[in-house]
Amino acid sequence: MPLELQFISDSDPVIDPVSDLVPAVDPQIVSLLEAVSTQNLMGYVQTLEGFGTRNTFSETEGDDFGIGAARRWIFSEFKRVGGDRLDVQFQDYSLEFEGKKTMQRNITATLPGAGSHPGVIVLMANYDSRAANWLDGKSLAPGADDNGSGVAALLEIARLVSSRTWDQTIVFVALTAEEQGTFGSKHFVQQAFLDNMQIDAAINNDMIGGRAGIPQSVRLFSIGPDTSNARQLARYIDYVGGLYLPTLPVEMIDGHHRDGRWGDQREFVSAGYPAVRLMESQEDLKIQNSRRDTWSLIDYDYFEKIVQLNLVTIANMACAPSPAAIAAPLPD
Repeated sequence: MPLELQFISDSDPVIDPVSDLVPAVDPQIVSLLEAVSTQNLMGYVQTLEGFGTRNTFSETEGDDFGIGAARRWIFSEFKRVGGDRLDVQFQDYSLEFEGKKTMQRNITATLPGAGSHPGVIVLMANYDSRAANWLDGKSLAPGADDNGSGVAALLEIARLVSSRTWDQTIVFVALTAEEQGTFGSKHFVQQAFLDNMQIDAAINNDMIGGRAGIPQSVRLFSIGPDTSNARQLARYIDYVGGLYLPTLPVEMIDGHHRDGRWGDQREFVSAGYPAVRLMESQEDLKIQNSRRDTWSLIDYDYFEKIVQLNLVTIANMACAPSPAAIAAPLPD
């Protein structure tokens, strides 16, 4: 059965003067939150690092090095954690960048919803990595935090939500060529538009592993104005996070990303879809895109909290009334 939102009433404090209902945590969602495995997250990041590089222009045929080996492993891991509940597919597209041509493959894993609402929830992360030179497909680029952490989050959340039935469809997307300019997400969005996919929310996880000593909060990027659908999605994440993870403050930031940088969510926003980015509270430019970005630097207790924030957000969305149902007038 789909999960249902739980509320407290009667003797409990009322925060809405016209309602006797107070939002509260759902015990079934809490049980999923508590099942997030730090050991799994560490293992996923270590495995992704072990491919040496996941550069867009790296080896595609080898079994243990390069982006080809990495994407085949991600595909098989989605199949393993989802059993027969996840529909896992490659999404191919051609890319030409600075005179170099390559065939790229996004990976989608779809968990169909049981309800009638056609809208989907998208959870995304890019799986490519890079060294200092973004065309260098041979040098080591472990990309543990950037962005093995995001892919590990997808796999762990897919494992947990695949154990239940949800009203709304959830789509997990591992994207490529983000380091060169969000080409994988652009292709996904174009295909979604052609397929008339209704995307109710899209959450991008990029660099969420953290390191020892950084502030115990998470940055949440959303583009304005204040009434935009991206900002509304950000408020929802902040609110749900406050209910389930009150010790993880959310820092709301106005904008797609940091100055001069980008993230895959920008392609969704450009197409009119509600999309935001989650990111660790403080980054270290000396580690990014270097051999130093290894699994051993990640703070896995911190990392686990951001994974839990994603999980409780999409779980509440997927078992809540559809946006259309919420907006519909009550019967006489």
